[in-house]
Amino acid sequence: MFKKIFYLHVVIVFFSLIWNLSAQEFTFLAQRTQGIGDAIVRVEVINPAATTADSYRVRFVKSGENLLYSVENLTQQTTIFNNLPLGSSTPIFNGIQVTVQAMEPQFKEFIEVQYAGHPVEPPVPIFRPGDAQGKGGANSTGEYTFVGGGGSGDLNQITRNGNDNSSAAPFDYELRFDGNPEGRNKFVYAFTGSGIIDVPFSLWNIGIATPDDPTDDHQIIAIGFDDSGNTQKYDGGARPSDGGPGTMYDRIYFYEIDQNALPEGDINNDGVVNYDDFLQDLANTGGTNLSQPSVFLNRAYVGHEILARFSMVNLNGNPDYLPPVGTTIRITTTKPLSENDVYEFTTSKFGLYTFPISLSFGDVKINQQITRILTLINHNNFNITISDITADHPDFQVSENRFIIPPGDSVSVQVTFSPTNSQAITAHLTIRSNDPFFPEYRVKLEAEGLPPTTGPIDIRAHVDLPGSGTTDVWGFVDENTGKEYALLGAFDGVAIVDVSNPSNPELSAKLRLGTIFDVKAWRHYAYAVNGGTSGNGFVIDVNDPRNPQVVGTFPSGHNLFITDSGYMIKEIPGVQVWDLNPDPTNPQMVWQGGVEGHDASVIGNRLYDFHGTAGTFIYDFTNPKNPVLLGEITDPAISYHHSGWTSRDGRYLFICDELAQNPSPDITVWDIQDPANPVRVGQFADSTATVHNLYIIGDFAFISYYTAGFRVLDVSDPTHPKLLDEFDTTPEITGEGFAGAWGVYPFTPSGNIYVSDIKHGLYVFNFKGTPTSVGTNGQSIPERFALLNNFPNPFNPETVIVYQIPKRTNVQIRIFNILGQSVRSLLNKIQAPGKYFVTWDGKNDSGQIMPSGIYFYQLKAGKFKATRRMLLLR
Repeated sequence: MFKKIFYLHVVIVFFSLIWNLSAQEFTFLAQRTQGIGDAIVRVEVINPAATTADSYRVRFVKSGENLLYSVENLTQQTTIFNNLPLGSSTPIFNGIQVTVQAMEPQFKEFIEVQYAGHPVEPPVPIFRPGDAQGKGGANSTGEYTFVGGGGSGDLNQITRNGNDNSSAAPFDYELRFDGNPEGRNKFVYAFTGSGIIDVPFSLWNIGIATPDDPTDDHQIIAIGFDDSGNTQKYDGGARPSDGGPGTMYDRIYFYEIDQNALPEGDINNDGVVNYDDFLQDLANTGGTNLSQPSVFLNRAYVGHEILARFSMVNLNGNPDYLPPVGTTIRITTTKPLSENDVYEFTTSKFGLYTFPISLSFGDVKINQQITRILTLINHNNFNITISDITADHPDFQVSENRFIIPPGDSVSVQVTFSPTNSQAITAHLTIRSNDPFFPEYRVKLEAEGLPPTTGPIDIRAHVDLPGSGTTDVWGFVDENTGKEYALLGAFDGVAIVDVSNPSNPELSAKLRLGTIFDVKAWRHYAYAVNGGTSGNGFVIDVNDPRNPQVVGTFPSGHNLFITDSGYMIKEIPGVQVWDLNPDPTNPQMVWQGGVEGHDASVIGNRLYDFHGTAGTFIYDFTNPKNPVLLGEITDPAISYHHSGWTSRDGRYLFICDELAQNPSPDITVWDIQDPANPVRVGQFADSTATVHNLYIIGDFAFISYYTAGFRVLDVSDPTHPKLLDEFDTTPEITGEGFAGAWGVYPFTPSGNIYVSDIKHGLYVFNFKGTPTSVGTNGQSIPERFALLNNFPNPFNPETVIVYQIPKRTNVQIRIFNILGQSVRSLLNKIQAPGKYFVTWDGKNDSGQIMPSGIYFYQLKAGKFKATRRMLLLR
């Protein structure tokens, strides 16, 4: 019989708490565990200093109608307590106490999980036992959704007969991540009438009598659905109404076929109806109809659902996570009805441990550096005092090495690798503390130093960010100090990073807002959306970047783009234009078009709407409240029009295809000189990676290319883009897919470039080329000061004043009457270079409505001054 480790809320916890720490001879023991059909077993650690690494067994026997239990030490081969009644607790022994109680009617499972083959590193944030209990119902844990209880909210309901939560099936199961080498692992869509795909996992019934005999194992049918209505893939997409970051709502139902299905379902005529019969029926019919869950393909495949409806790890969504091929998760259920029913567990010497258990830095060039986050976790019931943290190789440095970790708490430190030689390095970090069990805890470090960079990409800094993974990145300049900041979305909110010292970025603030897919800045506000079709987007005042405040909301969407003139383009549903000028905290929608939408860009007076599977649509954006369609691109070779940008002269449009499959190109180039008749003239392809976002400055395209990292293309000849340089932000992950570099922001005044990596946070690069200057939202920086015509003119009740400045300076906008008297000061502040719009509502500084007449508006910017006339008609 294999070792068994027991966990409360088992499916949530096995993705969140457990990994292989055999190098430290350390196994984590949950302090509270669920028991079996008729009993609950709880193991509490009373005195961590007295615990051992022994294994124990709780054995059940029946005495008449009563259930009794005994406790055995398997390591010492002794019986500690014998024939104790339910409802009792053992005396404290070896630092622990065992309590066995009668099972509550709604909990009828005996659950255990064991890993085999590979360690499983969970996604962050790390859950402690208390974190995983009592959060959310069937659809959401409040952090990650992994399990639903079929509407019951009982996250630990693992086996059942249909909707009967009181029945536990006496079988063992193995969830095997085998990569599907033979193509036999099928996922069938429920309720859609069609749809069969291969999946890299399978569930097997292995029985409780023969858990180590594979000859009688049989595979379980996996059916499910996608709540987004996409019947062609199991994409793990977020359902925003679940309210948690990275929530995944696509569900798998595992069905066991009842033997009373004979003989109609026995396709092989071998006397047994099983998964092979089901596969053969799929092959013969080419489709499914599971509108009645108990009847498969109109045959007598009558079954019952086992395992709570299971939201698997993402296959195409984010965070992109799947255990390594070879991982097996053992799930055992039973009922204590005889002396053969046992509950086994292993205690440990509680103490300090880390997440992750090792650090990999990948390839780093000499004179560059990479930083990783190491979290130290204290599972003692006393303070751990860290007295020193040192690396046995001088190229590794630690941000802090002396601090105290309270019981049950954690502290994160930064570990930086700065290579001085070209060599592969394997080193160790030694953590010294007062932990009586691991006074010297070692963490493995792996990295490789490469020769100094010769290309134009030069990494300035890198910093991991706390939380559950990073999404898109943008930037802004603090109008009060002139400091540059990076603005990052994440699966748990928005992060603001001070990049005024690009060699040492510092986290200024983190707002916990749930999943944020995209974030953009305008003036001293940030606008963030969750990537979905429901829920709220957020308006964040970043006037004080260390103390950002949510000051407004608007309907969320998938992506945003904001023009310098204060119009926000929001995608999904369709493409929408929102005016920020009247009140930046309360955006107002002024136009909507299309039905699908994904991303958009405004360059010059054109709006480019990248509309997913529908195509790319080009609009005249001269009047943001009434865009005019000029042309569209619907090439069937493009699977998904994701995003794009134009060449410096606006003649060529580069379109990124996020779902391109080899040999289709990732990026196509279109001559849009005549937008009504676009012509494809070039392309760029990489069969080993997936493209995401692209921006162009001058002759260079700056691209976040998922697993390939940050790339720069030479597009001086747009018809023949060429790879100029690249930096792999996630060297440990390769191949096509949605991991690695998510976003890129090349529009900083300093010329630094920000790249966001889903797993590793923020990278800051310097580019040694000569890109053309642009504003912080990608618009060209003006070459001169100018005060432009207001509109409308004449006006009533308000008008918009337009001006531009080519450099950072103090700007004043004032209104004068015909006598030369100042009636209103509209603006007096320092601004970055760019084009700006300010509205006058026809009132004076006291809020009084001004009468009809001629007025003058004046711009003073540094030594520049200009005045124009306007007419107010009441």
